[in-house]
Amino acid sequence: MKEVNVTVMEQLNWGYVQLGLLALAFGGLQVWWISSTLRTRGLGKPMSAKGFAQILGTDLGERSLDDY
Repeated sequence: MKEVNVTVMEQLNWGYVQLGLLALAFGGLQVWWISSTLRTRGLGKPMSAKGFAQILGTDLGERSLDDY
């Protein structure tokens, strides 16, 4: 059987490499999460009465939606 000489310093360095990769992955997820929450979404914006009437294909004229 072949002996493998691994020093304590190499074991410590490998642990730091793993910890660094884990920290990078976690930091990347945080950046992705924060940027996705700050992004504006057009679907969540309220619509005006005129825009709603245009989508329905009706012309309200001088009336408002409360008159119906």
